[in-house]
Amino acid sequence: AEEGAHAAKRTFLYKLFRPEFVKTYCKPLSSDAFSQFSKSEEDNQEIIEASEYLLRTVIPEYAAKLSAIMDDKNIQDAKTRITEMIHRNGINCRFLGFLRRHVTSSPLRQIILTEMCARSFKNHLKKEMRDADNNAMKSLSASTNDDSARIGRQPLLENNDRHIFLIYFNKILSQPGKSNFWNRKLREQLRQFFFKPFDDEDDQEMQDIKHN
Repeated sequence: AEEGAHAAKRTFLYKLFRPEFVKTYCKPLSSDAFSQFSKSEEDNQEIIEASEYLLRTVIPEYAAKLSAIMDDKNIQDAKTRITEMIHRNGINCRFLGFLRRHVTSSPLRQIILTEMCARSFKNHLKKEMRDADNNAMKSLSASTNDDSARIGRQPLLENNDRHIFLIYFNKILSQPGKSNFWNRKLREQLRQFFFKPFDDEDDQEMQDIKHN
């Protein structure tokens, strides 16, 4: 896959091509490539070649097309439909950052960065809530074996989630120049969720995104 054969062996079940890309690619691709079910190195090589085609041809060409048509009307459409637009052209959301690196329209770059941040917020917040709920359930289970004493655990978990949400929301609203969240944490999250998300212009745009 895009990170190489070794990474593909660990991610073949969830880092998949969009069906729109598979349908338009020049040859059929094996769904078993890089899995224990495949005995063919040719299948693996074809996936690598398809990944390179996606990164080197499909995404740069679509970025150029988007940049060329970004008038006021299309900018407004992109604000609400950017994921639909890239999916229709066979591009996964994990490539939003890589797409953005090839986009020359400043408003569109800002829209893509906003979408990336929103997705990062959602994914990281969900993870924090899952981790906190799991820890709360472990503590509750350790403190009692009486099922009747656990009846009230749902309100407890809901309060816990509400508290985590408020803390995370306050991080998002913090000042970029003074906040470790905006200066470091968010960048780490974006690198975790998106393929090659940054270029040299991102310092100013990361500051702008918070104010917009």
